[in-house]
Amino acid sequence: MVSCKTIITMSSILISYPTGAGGEHLWNIIIAAGNFIKDPVGIQTVLAQYSPDHFHLVDNGITSLRSAGLANIKKIEHLEDQPDKNSVFHGRFGDMMSAQKAICALPEKKFIVITPNDITDPDYYQVEQRFLYQPIIYSSLFRAKPTHILSIPAADWCCVNINRPLLQISQLLNTSFDLDLANRMHSLWVKNNNMRD
Repeated sequence: MVSCKTIITMSSILISYPTGAGGEHLWNIIIAAGNFIKDPVGIQTVLAQYSPDHFHLVDNGITSLRSAGLANIKKIEHLEDQPDKNSVFHGRFGDMMSAQKAICALPEKKFIVITPNDITDPDYYQVEQRFLYQPIIYSSLFRAKPTHILSIPAADWCCVNINRPLLQISQLLNTSFDLDLANRMHSLWVKNNNMRD
């Protein structure tokens, strides 16, 4: 009997970010407010995390330093189970490297890379972090087309107004966002993290 490998036909979005730059929050917004994923249960799960009650009960809200990125990235290895569904993954650089072979094998992938700046922890190996979160790294190590990599400075994401990054992400993904929902989610996140412009 001949074994046939499933051909993956969906698009995969990979969000990579340094600690404290809001990458998991970006993942939540793409899942809930973007038109990229059609998963009502997943959307409701994400939205539940943004209820005002939840923010104060769970480890100071969504922005806990514990990363769900590695567990999320490992799901790439099971994409053959749903070859025709779009997917969004997130994680830090190390999480991405742990799944490098699987990521390289994705035929249609796009990266959103949040680049560190003074907003992120200034003592967290600044030079190394700035190097690791550059588009050239993702093009080289993960075989991504340079035109499929969007770099967003953390200062543009970790602020009150995210309309510009949302527009850039919409263009990269060729999709639209429910801007009202995205901004409501972001307002809660900004308030929880005591941010201002």
